[in-house]
Amino acid sequence: MQIKETIEFLSRYLDSEHYTNKCNKVHRIAISALEKQIPFKPKEYEDKYYSCKCGNVLMMKWAKYPTQLIPKSEGLPYCLNCGQALDWSDT
Repeated sequence: MQIKETIEFLSRYLDSEHYTNKCNKVHRIAISALEKQIPFKPKEYEDKYYSCKCGNVLMMKWAKYPTQLIPKSEGLPYCLNCGQALDWSDT
């Protein structure tokens, strides 16, 4: 089962009458953890830095402003603050 399919599967049972509030909480935690495995493209702010969706600064954009960019390949594969997987590709 793919990550997105698993998220949909778990989401269907959140509103089900067969599960207790405790089970719903477990499903929400599982869905949140699975969603963080789907790579997120970092946001670029003010042409200075890249940020995660949680607001954590991931990497400065310039090694030497404005002549030398830091390669995106040097970015971490995940956010150190929230654990979100990151997609540093240009496409």
